[in-house]
Amino acid sequence: MYEYHTHTTNSPDSRVKMHEYCERAIAIGIEEIAFTDHIDHDPADRSRGHNNYPAYMADIATCREQYGDRLTILSAAEVDWNRATAPEVRAYLADKPFDFIICSVHWINGEYLGERARKHPSIEVYRHYLDEIEALVTTEDFFHVIGHFDLGKRYDTVNGRIDLEHNRIQLGRIFDAMAAHGKGFDLNTSAVRTAAREPMPGPDILRLFRTHGGQHATIGSDTHVLNTVGTNIDVAVQTLREATWTTASHIENGRLVAVPLEQVAESVRLASPALT
Repeated sequence: MYEYHTHTTNSPDSRVKMHEYCERAIAIGIEEIAFTDHIDHDPADRSRGHNNYPAYMADIATCREQYGDRLTILSAAEVDWNRATAPEVRAYLADKPFDFIICSVHWINGEYLGERARKHPSIEVYRHYLDEIEALVTTEDFFHVIGHFDLGKRYDTVNGRIDLEHNRIQLGRIFDAMAAHGKGFDLNTSAVRTAAREPMPGPDILRLFRTHGGQHATIGSDTHVLNTVGTNIDVAVQTLREATWTTASHIENGRLVAVPLEQVAESVRLASPALT
């Protein structure tokens, strides 16, 4: 069982220490965990400049020494990006290797996407967002997956959904570029814990991505607290099935590798008593 989106005390919005996640992960049957703490550069973000790479890597080393015989621990990051911050992002990452990187677009002209979803119709919420995503997938190669692609629906279940028909042409270009470069989605289960009741992205987007050659989706809870680590992985598996996927992905030697979905499902089934 894989958990590829977690936040520790190395992120300003979590109070859970890395070793606490490791102990919980082992207890519930997680085999691999990626600690994707925030790396933020947008001036509107209060987390800007918070990331302390040496402290983070020291925690990784300590946890690998203590738990590495029972748990694969990936050094990872959730990197916020937009075209305005792209030069800072490149400079910051230039000498900081990670095993796995989620790239997320949170801010549009200084406004958080979730706030936009509470105030605007879907077409307006995602107009500039999809422009940023298209720029990302056609100009950058530092990341493996795009984070919580339809993030707005975590905040508004109507305005926060991407209008597939209105955006189909641009989505096609985005998905073609992602597939050509081996990029995937962070299948983020945090929205299952909200009124949306489904991961980000949902089955409709995953199905469309697949028709454009998409092959990769990692699964993560986007947890910031201990009791949600590893939660709703079963829902993610079912969502992939609904979208006609037969695989989920993890990292091997720095690259996304697809594994049979039934293998993931079986690990969830075996872990289910510990998850309840």
